[in-house]
Amino acid sequence: MPKVSIGLPIFNGEKYIRNALSSLLSQTFSDFELIISDNASTDSTRMICEEFANKDKRIRYFRQKNNIGIFYNYIFVLKQSSCDYFQWAAVDDLWHPEFLEKNIRVLENDDTLIGSISAVELYDTIPSNWRLLVKNTSISNLKFHSVKPMFGSYSKKISTYLKLRQVAGIYGVYHTDKLRKSISHIKGFYLWDFEVVLSIIKFGNLHVIDEILMYKFTKGITGAQTPLDYALSVKSPTHVILFPHLFFTIRCMKQFGMIASLQNFHLIFRYFAQGQSQLFLDIIALIKRKM
Repeated sequence: MPKVSIGLPIFNGEKYIRNALSSLLSQTFSDFELIISDNASTDSTRMICEEFANKDKRIRYFRQKNNIGIFYNYIFVLKQSSCDYFQWAAVDDLWHPEFLEKNIRVLENDDTLIGSISAVELYDTIPSNWRLLVKNTSISNLKFHSVKPMFGSYSKKISTYLKLRQVAGIYGVYHTDKLRKSISHIKGFYLWDFEVVLSIIKFGNLHVIDEILMYKFTKGITGAQTPLDYALSVKSPTHVILFPHLFFTIRCMKQFGMIASLQNFHLIFRYFAQGQSQLFLDIIALIKRKM
């Protein structure tokens, strides 16, 4: 049994998949399995994944018969894992070869940690070869961009995370059993990735390595649709479309308890307000496209 499972949910990722797979398979920590769930892609994703799977036995490739949605595709790869540690990977991200090795080392040496991730750098142009980009681990002015260490009381960790307004923390390396427990109450609506991290930090602290070992693409698949476009495409219930972040707000308050909710109410409510503002902008964009 490998030590780590890397879960790669993917849909129509032909532009990015070769770079992503190459950087993951080049990790200096090689005791892992790579679980790919192809969410019924209609481009050449399947061909590329099968090509890599035929060359590297660490890859387990699954293809969904129908598109099951982003959230359930993420959950699918997690459920396939039986390893001690788990890491989600986005197809438009890249990783330094030492990403896994350094994060696993941190987790193995500190029992108080539930997960570990590195500082994150942004990139906006797809490189012809991933190694052209993934070569510098020094910290720039973007130190801890979209990630931050979370230690102390749960209320303190909630506050730290909600202030970030980013979700890169979901792509850290976590204890698999605790990660599974963290998703049991989560539904596949808006901000589910926020909820996963807010749930997992109940079980321990989140460490951030003071090096850039992960690279996120600013113009990738995750930004291809507006939230309204996605909600309509997956036929979300009307009340979810009209109040996109309401249920995240309610679930946060239930999960955190009265004291933590009151301490962080201004941060929790901000997400609700942002959801309504985004809905207004998405409606305007939709009207313009229809004209």
